[in-house]
Amino acid sequence: MTKIIILVTIITIGLLPCNASAQQHKWDYVLHEAKRGDITLATKYYKVNVWSVKTSTAVPRSHANWTVSNFSAPLDPSLKKIDFGKNEDRYLMFTQEWNDQKYPGGLKGLTGSPELRARTLRMVLNLYEDNGTFVKTVSRYGTILGYSDQGFVYLPEGKKPLFFTGEFFTAGDSLTYWVSKTNKMTDAWLYGSIMELERNFFSKDIARILENVKADVKKEEERAAQYAKPVPVYSGAKAELLQKIRNNSTFLAQKFTAKMAWNSGRHPSGMWPKKGKSWNLINIARCLDIGTGRPVDWGPHGDRYLQFDVDFYPKMAPGSLKDDMFGSNESFTLALRLYEKDGTYVRTVSKSGAFMGFAQGFFYYNQENTYGTLFTNQTIPVQKFADWDLNVPNVAPVISYSPWAPWGRQLTYTPNNGMIRLFLSDILNRTL
Repeated sequence: MTKIIILVTIITIGLLPCNASAQQHKWDYVLHEAKRGDITLATKYYKVNVWSVKTSTAVPRSHANWTVSNFSAPLDPSLKKIDFGKNEDRYLMFTQEWNDQKYPGGLKGLTGSPELRARTLRMVLNLYEDNGTFVKTVSRYGTILGYSDQGFVYLPEGKKPLFFTGEFFTAGDSLTYWVSKTNKMTDAWLYGSIMELERNFFSKDIARILENVKADVKKEEERAAQYAKPVPVYSGAKAELLQKIRNNSTFLAQKFTAKMAWNSGRHPSGMWPKKGKSWNLINIARCLDIGTGRPVDWGPHGDRYLQFDVDFYPKMAPGSLKDDMFGSNESFTLALRLYEKDGTYVRTVSKSGAFMGFAQGFFYYNQENTYGTLFTNQTIPVQKFADWDLNVPNVAPVISYSPWAPWGRQLTYTPNNGMIRLFLSDILNRTL
C-alpha cells in the first residue's frame, strides 16, 4: 500500500508542471485576445486627439446627451501636463493588463465560470515615441465613460477626465453628444465572440489555439507592411502614360484632409445609390484605413492628407478601369494614399475600390469593397438629442439631417449617379 501511495504521489508531482503550463496558456490566451480586443486599443492618440475636460455630470446616463467642456492640455494623474516630446510626436495608446493588484474599476473578462471570474483586467494608458518605443505608463488603471463615435472620456486613476477623439477641436471648446452605449464600461474588450473565447479557454488544445492567434496577428502585421511599401516606379512608356493621366485629371489633384474623409455605412445595409434618389449614410465616424484595419493616422498635428493616384491593374480584375481616353491597352486602379503635409508619401490606405454616389460636395468610395468612406467638403452635423426631441442644425440644402440614436450621425443626400462605369473617363474629371 505504501508503494502505491508513493507511486501516485510521484505521478501527481510529475503532472503538476504540465497542468501549470496548460493553465498559463489559458491566461496567456485571454490576455492576448484582450490586448487585440478593440479598434480603440489599436488607435494612436496624439496631443491633438486628447483633451482634459470638464463633464456636465460625473457619469452620463445611457441614451442621453452628455457635455464635455473647457477643453485644455491633457493632464496625467499627478495633474501635470503629459509630455508629448519636443516635436509633440509622441502618442498615447491603451492596453489591457491583469488587475491582480485589485486597482479600482477592474474590467470583467470572460465570466462563464468561477475560474474565469477570478481575474479581472484594467485599462492602462501608455506613452510612446513616434517610432513605437515605450516611454512610460501614464495611467495604471482607469474607467471609460460616455463612449460614442465621436470619442470617449477616460478617468486616469480616478483623476481629471481625459476626452479621446478622432476629430479636431481647439482649447476652450465644448461638445454635447449622444451617449449611445452604457454609461460606464465594466467589461473588458476582447477580440472575437465571447462564446468562442470561452470555448477555447477550456479546450485541451489551448496551446495550439494560442499559437494560431499569434500567427494571425503576425499575418495582419505583414499585410499592413505591404501597404506601407513605396509607390511603384515605372520607366519608359508606362511612366509617361501614368504622368499623362495625372496631368489631365482634376480628380487626382484633389487633397482630402481629416475633416473631409469619414467612415460610414449605407442604409439600408448594402444599398447602392441611384441617380436622382435620396441616399442614406449612417454611423458616420472617423475614417478607417483598410491597410491597417485601424483609423487613418493623420499624424502628430492632424495635418496629413489623402489623395488618389493612378496605377496599373490586371485586366478583368474586379474594379479595373478601362482606358477609354489615352488609346492604351492598359487597365488601371485608383489607389488611395496618405501623405504628410509637405507631400511626403506615408503609406497606401486602399489599393482599389468602387466609386459611387457623386453629388456636388460628396462622393463615396468603398475601400476594397469593405470600408465605406464618405468624402465631402460639407460639415458633418453633430448628433444632438434632448429627451428624444431632435435638435436639427442648419445644414446645406443638399443634405437632410435625420438622426436616430442607434445609427449614430447620419445624413441623406441626392447623388447624380449610381456606381461609376468601369472607364477612366467616368472618374478623372470629377471634383467635390
